[in-house]
Amino acid sequence: MFRMLITVSACAAATVVLVAVSSAASPSDATTVANPRARERGCPPLRSLVLIGDSFHVQRAKPLVEDIRAKFNTAPAKNDAVVFVVRALDGPMPQTRERLSLLRAKPYRRSAILLVDAQYLDDPELRELVIFETRELLEKHEVRGARTMPVLDDDDPNIGLLLRGLLA
Repeated sequence: MFRMLITVSACAAATVVLVAVSSAASPSDATTVANPRARERGCPPLRSLVLIGDSFHVQRAKPLVEDIRAKFNTAPAKNDAVVFVVRALDGPMPQTRERLSLLRAKPYRRSAILLVDAQYLDDPELRELVIFETRELLEKHEVRGARTMPVLDDDDPNIGLLLRGLLA
């Protein structure tokens, strides 16, 4: 008969330990079955989604990242993904411009532009203008990939999957 113990290591990889239940069982009889990829690569680094933008706009985006490990208006770590939060009706705000200094010489994995309140914007040309202004600002601050980063709308039904995809 076996008893199964599930433990979570510091790497957040589940480890299953099978222990034989008998009078002769000792700790050395335990068999450990772990994630083989975690063993090969060691502990994978934790990845976060870093939302950068005006405080009000970031607050509007918080419900979208409830179940995702996220940080707000801080410098990204090497393996983090950065999301530039811009309100579709306003464009980049002065506070967003100030916070772009957090990215100077900081490596990060991927980035995207998130338009919040996009459903209130009726004119597609105005939407394009906000995106153009945002990309121009990011280029001015020498943000890597400013011209090619994807633009996400907060009213997209797949927004959760798209945001998680940045961390993959």
